[in-house]
Amino acid sequence: MNGVTTNGYLRGDLQLSFTPFVASDPTGGVTGAVGQFETPFAMSGVLTLFEQPFGLPPLLTQDITTTGIASFDAKNIGGGGFVAGFEGPGVGLRLTFGPVSNPPPTPEPASLLLIATGVAPLVMRRRRHE
Repeated sequence: MNGVTTNGYLRGDLQLSFTPFVASDPTGGVTGAVGQFETPFAMSGVLTLFEQPFGLPPLLTQDITTTGIASFDAKNIGGGGFVAGFEGPGVGLRLTFGPVSNPPPTPEPASLLLIATGVAPLVMRRRRHE
């Protein structure tokens, strides 16, 4: 805080919202293979920093709003089934914070018409000179 590093105990009241998704087989149908499932999420809430566990008053209280990608690994058990939480690396839910990439917006029909009316005279002028 104010350029000073402070150690403490963090308490959070956070709400996570996940985008529903339809899971397709990331393992290519190979039984025993491990695949990754992922979906965008949004998180909001309050984080509070204390000097001691359950100490008062808090050193810092901060509202948090962010987005990112939630992912987890699952093992293909065959027959279209997957098991998450198996032993090994990647156990559990991973939250990667950062902007979620969105596809570029589709232009409105009026914008396309405006572009076409601007380009049409250029095309006609070029044809006259040929």
